[in-house]
Amino acid sequence: MGFILKYTITNKILNNISHIISCREIIERSSVIPMWELALRKDALIRSAYFSTKIEGNRLSLEQVRALAENKEIISATKDKQE
Repeated sequence: MGFILKYTITNKILNNISHIISCREIIERSSVIPMWELALRKDALIRSAYFSTKIEGNRLSLEQVRALAENKEIISATKDKQE
């Protein structure tokens, strides 16, 4: 028994895919100011840590995770901080 698709490929979907591909090419060809790149990478790392631990039930807010990334002390359960 094969896999049965539960959607139909429409012109709207194809147009959206085409638009996404065009946007991706523009982004890939763009240069990022080194200072911004560092800030964007740090922000992405913090957000990744926040959301991946949030899935596991961590109670820290995004701002608390940012504070921990900057080696600031926060008031929270030790387990949450360690994650």
